[in-house]
Amino acid sequence: RLHSVTELQKAVQQILIRHFSGTVDCHTIGTWAALSLLDEVSVTPKPGLVDRANTGSHRDMDLSTFASSTAALVPYFRECTQLGFDSRLDAPEETFRQLRPAGMEAEAAMLRATDGVNTHKGAIFTLGILCGAAGRLLVPERKWTADTLFDTAAMMTKSAMEQDFRNMDRATAGGRLYLHHGIRGIRGEAADGFPSVREIGLPVFQQCRSEGLDWNAGGAITLLHLIAEVEDTNMIARGSIDLAGEAREKAASLLPHPTGEQLQKLDQWFMERNLSPGGCADLLAAVCFVRRLIAR
Repeated sequence: RLHSVTELQKAVQQILIRHFSGTVDCHTIGTWAALSLLDEVSVTPKPGLVDRANTGSHRDMDLSTFASSTAALVPYFRECTQLGFDSRLDAPEETFRQLRPAGMEAEAAMLRATDGVNTHKGAIFTLGILCGAAGRLLVPERKWTADTLFDTAAMMTKSAMEQDFRNMDRATAGGRLYLHHGIRGIRGEAADGFPSVREIGLPVFQQCRSEGLDWNAGGAITLLHLIAEVEDTNMIARGSIDLAGEAREKAASLLPHPTGEQLQKLDQWFMERNLSPGGCADLLAAVCFVRRLIAR
């Protein structure tokens, strides 16, 4: 008598789902999310970003920093997937409500692992949401696509992101960009179902792979497309709106078939101006993650 009929029905449904689903592999999906961070940082060359050749426009991080951060985030991504699965009978917004405190704990774990360096704050947000969406979709005998994943992510986050936009503060960099220029950044990406991943990154990467390009070449070209088309708030913060626009134009000028030498020159141009397309790097990691999911 302590619980309502609705609560009892949900509890029974959860028990049945767990029983008939066999092994719900939230751990594997969380591991794939972490591996996508290593996929992203390994792509070389990347303009202004840490890769296997150099540290880009960063002086406080390198490959080992990214490895330490990734290791610290594995439990978080697994937890996000499990939270998505456990709340799949609730409204999508409830999943995101539970993800937010987990994300704050993950940021603290990242900073402990990196001695205070912010390597993956954006990825914690983006991949955490996608892991939660994947968990909600872990249903036996049910086929789902990348579009289903993105739609689920949008349903999870849209109302919360709209609330965030209503409460934007000019004291923050993101708030100023939104209030003065209407740039919605990663919050807008989440609320809209990550259109830059769905409509730009993933199709480009899949096309590259279908043409026989390896993972590294496909990742480099995909990143270039993202830089050319996405308003990266990280680049704006490190430079200016005008400089970020110039960077997009330079990236676009190398498409569709950049050479390694051209990418290295663009890398140097970014470093000389202290630009880093960190937002686009997070989107590339999301592309790698979704590619693993839909290939399973």
